Amino acid sequence: MEKPSRSRSVVKSNKLIQSSYTLTLQEARIVLLLSSMVNRAEDEFKIYRIKAKEFAEFIGIKNNKRIYSQLLEVTRRLRKRSLLIKEGNTVLEVGWLASSKYFLNEGYVELEFSKNLKPYLLQLKNRFTKYQLENVLRLKSSYSIRLYELSKQWLKLKTQKIEIGELRNVLGVDDKKYTLYGDFKRRVLMPAQREINEKTDISLTLTEIKKGKKVVMIRFKMKSQVRKNTAASLSPPKIEKIDKPDLYQRLIDYFLINATDALDIIEKYPESRILANLEYVTHHHRSGKIKNIAPYTLKAIKEDYRLQGSLFEKEAEKEYLKKREELHRKDRQEQLEIMYRRYRQSEIDKYREALSGKELGSIKKEAEKEFDAKYPPQKGKRRIGRKWFVRVQMNARIAKKAGVPTIEEWVKTV
Repeated sequence: MEKPSRSRSVVKSNKLIQSSYTLTLQEARIVLLLSSMVNRAEDEFKIYRIKAKEFAEFIGIKNNKRIYSQLLEVTRRLRKRSLLIKEGNTVLEVGWLASSKYFLNEGYVELEFSKNLKPYLLQLKNRFTKYQLENVLRLKSSYSIRLYELSKQWLKLKTQKIEIGELRNVLGVDDKKYTLYGDFKRRVLMPAQREINEKTDISLTLTEIKKGKKVVMIRFKMKSQVRKNTAASLSPPKIEKIDKPDLYQRLIDYFLINATDALDIIEKYPESRILANLEYVTHHHRSGKIKNIAPYTLKAIKEDYRLQGSLFEKEAEKEYLKKREELHRKDRQEQLEIMYRRYRQSEIDKYREALSGKELGSIKKEAEKEFDAKYPPQKGKRRIGRKWFVRVQMNARIAKKAGVPTIEEWVKTV
């Protein structure tokens, strides 16, 4: 039986964070709760069993007389919700939940993620964002949650720009709501920014970028801050007293050890012994020799299994060095890609400003013709992604006109 806990972490693919969907606050909290229960090292999703009363309290249902009917209603709505995830020239439309099951006489609920979400929540090795669940549970608006996730994803960049239309799309603002920018700013952006700054570990500044008198983009500026208004009840009382909070969280998140046992291990055994045995367990778990990782890990640390594996330790060391080198290479590649994208966009923006309205219109028509040629209209079928496609192709054409080098050419000059 899973127990909802605010001290868990949420790890999502950046593609999932940038996807387009609309959720109510309660629905968003269900997705966050399930995401925090996912072990991203697994190959498949589990069915998550949660006590109904704890589940209801977690997502903000307070009417004890109607807990089951309200839970049924909110999860039924969530099962009908879908999200759009862009991958190159394709758009995946997928539902959040594969199933939801209620055990009325036994007092618990079972929920399962859609299997199509596996690439965005499981086996994540790069291009993902991680944050503490308690930071977003303080937020009282689904817009605040989405804006926080975007800001967390871009935190290392410190600044990032996004077009108004794309921002509305990512935040899940309905096309018919807040159509005037002033309303969008007053009802969505300003309340969300204020809530993030007051309640989370991020300080966020939003700056308008105008073309003439029209606001066309928003510049995000993010930095980490000590979370304000921290309620003592949100974290386990002992977590502030332990010497190694990262190791404690790793034992809970990745080896599924409960909080009491994790604290006991850290207090009893030296860190070198714990880490050596965690490497030992990880090696055997990946080879499929371990089914129940939590009890095996506890026994391995207590009985010091790593002493039995001197040969393994040599292999593990080689594997570790190889992986570290690979990670460094991937980190370097990712940083170069980020730098290139920023450089390319800067050059595109400069060149765009020098173009006349007629020239921009001509470039846009070329991009629209390309879309219509690739995806001809069909009666009764809606074509998704036209605006996005045209924007990408316009940027590509402007980049070519501006003489922007390819990433391979640019890397040689860095």
